[in-house]
Amino acid sequence: MENFELTNLIGKTVSFGTDSDNLAITNISFKLINEKIFVFGIIPYGATKNDSGVGKECAIAWDSITDFMVFETEQEYTKFMVSSED
Repeated sequence: MENFELTNLIGKTVSFGTDSDNLAITNISFKLINEKIFVFGIIPYGATKNDSGVGKECAIAWDSITDFMVFETEQEYTKFMVSSED
């Protein structure tokens, strides 16, 4: 990713991968807590089992992220998730 900056994720829906799980977040913002960067946002439809987390605020430590996929909109993410389940 040429010239990537964290601010490129603001306004997008992003699926983050860690060593143990995946978490999608929309309405992204960044906060510094105890000298660690955290990605804060809201859990979108399709991101949790039975959508039990939809609309809940969540956060993930930036240094725990191993990979991520960026979607322009929450609808694009949801469409991707539905098609990947088929």
